[in-house]
Amino acid sequence: VLTAVINAMHAVELLETQGINTLDKYFDRLKKKRTKAAKGLLMDEDFSKAIRLTKKAHENGIEHPKLQLLADILKKELNNKDSKIIVFTQFRDTVDRIYEKCGEERINAVKFFGQASKEGEKGLTQKKQKEVIKAFKMGVYDVLISTSVAEEGIDIPAVDLVILYEPVPSEIRMIQRRGRTGRKNKGKMYILITK
Repeated sequence: VLTAVINAMHAVELLETQGINTLDKYFDRLKKKRTKAAKGLLMDEDFSKAIRLTKKAHENGIEHPKLQLLADILKKELNNKDSKIIVFTQFRDTVDRIYEKCGEERINAVKFFGQASKEGEKGLTQKKQKEVIKAFKMGVYDVLISTSVAEEGIDIPAVDLVILYEPVPSEIRMIQRRGRTGRKNKGKMYILITK
């Protein structure tokens, strides 16, 4: 029962902080699980209704409003000057969606995440991570969209702006992310929080 509650709470967190696309992908993964908790949730009438509504919303293109807000912030920052920006988000599904949105908005972005493979997408090897960072440093990309892997231990150039797609529950992680900007010049940080 506790695992089912944790799964349900995670679904609510995804809806509130990440959006329909990420929640829909989570539900798809949950359907493939053979655990007692997953089976119980999928048999629950209310939970099944939530899955159906999420799928319908995804098909109708409904997104979390902060995805467009993020795109607007990125375009504004990049129009004003030659900015380097890091967008941090907790989940790789959200990295993918932000990357897609950047493509739609013609924002020159690159994905950056860890070495673990997930859902058919291979993780980035250390070599590939170094190549991405080098390209970002050289200006091939304006925006680096990253999971927590870019918080520490990787030599990322100073950036003009750090955007947290969702608040981070750890002060240490917040300090590490904030420390990616303002090294040589004045830097900024935005935290997107659902109203």
